[in-house]
Amino acid sequence: MMKPKSVDLDKLSHADKVLISLYKASKGKTERVPFEILVLNAWKNFPADFSLPNYPEHPDSSVIAKRLYSDLITKRFVVSLKNKVYRLTEKGVVEAQKILGLAETKKENKKKSPDILLNRDEEQFLENALRSKTFLVWRNGSKQELIDYDVRVFFQFSTGTPIKERKRRVETADDAIKKATTLNMPESVDLKKLFDFLIQNFPQLFQEK
Repeated sequence: MMKPKSVDLDKLSHADKVLISLYKASKGKTERVPFEILVLNAWKNFPADFSLPNYPEHPDSSVIAKRLYSDLITKRFVVSLKNKVYRLTEKGVVEAQKILGLAETKKENKKKSPDILLNRDEEQFLENALRSKTFLVWRNGSKQELIDYDVRVFFQFSTGTPIKERKRRVETADDAIKKATTLNMPESVDLKKLFDFLIQNFPQLFQEK
């Protein structure tokens, strides 16, 4: 079991404190955690930071929500699921371990096992992309038939998805395809060509109007 170095938790930012609270609530994994559980954990771990002003016996969930959306989700450390449920990404797990002083042991383990691993978001993207009509049309040599709808299907967003979230999903797709290519996974080369084609030919879907 990894032993953390001495860390001065009081000097951490609110975002870091929310991150390690989610890390502890999920037992260091990418397990799903309801917002209420996260709030209680953050409040118990850091009551001076996450209590309501003048009411220290109650947690202030608004501060925690702000850090989630302004920092942690934006940096792709955390993913927001349905019904106010959140989970760490693999990147978030590593960042939390780094904050807690566990990064050195992780590096040592990496030297022993240099394997490239796909996280859950990347695996889901690849699975959906390979089954999509967009990829089928591309493989059939009919790229001129692809339209905005096919791009949204490939990257898994809708007409109402904010630009920031669209860009995040593109980054996830890019990371997944790069890993798949390095691992010589089937269809990875074609996925990369399709990815580049969609980004180059439909830039309006990823830009502010």
